[in-house]
Amino acid sequence: MKVSVRLTYLRVLMIGVVLFGLAKMTGPQLSRAAEAKKTTELINSLVMLRTGIGIYRAGNSDALPCIDSYEEFKNVLIDKNNGAGQYIKSIPINPFNGLNTIRFDGEKAGANTAGWRLDTRTGRLQADNDKGYAQL
Repeated sequence: MKVSVRLTYLRVLMIGVVLFGLAKMTGPQLSRAAEAKKTTELINSLVMLRTGIGIYRAGNSDALPCIDSYEEFKNVLIDKNNGAGQYIKSIPINPFNGLNTIRFDGEKAGANTAGWRLDTRTGRLQADNDKGYAQL
């Protein structure tokens, strides 16, 4: 026995309105979840970078890795053959601005010109995407 389902224009319109209402209610929650995920990734990346730099400093009389250039700094932390081992696998990407570079000193953190900012006087590493996230 076949059962045929007939949808009238009114029923289709009502289904569309209900689906639109559901989408409107869940949209902001999905947006907040995406923001929370990025914040978690940012914090994890900061912990990893800070730990790698801290381990380097512990074995090198509290000195920072070479800060003459980003490339030299990166190579000291990542190179497996530098005599001390690999401190981190790679410079992580800042999830908010998509950059994995580190800048040294200059404008305060939050300028959004690199993924990360290292203050060479204090050794503090911060996110560079936004002044609010620089405080993490």
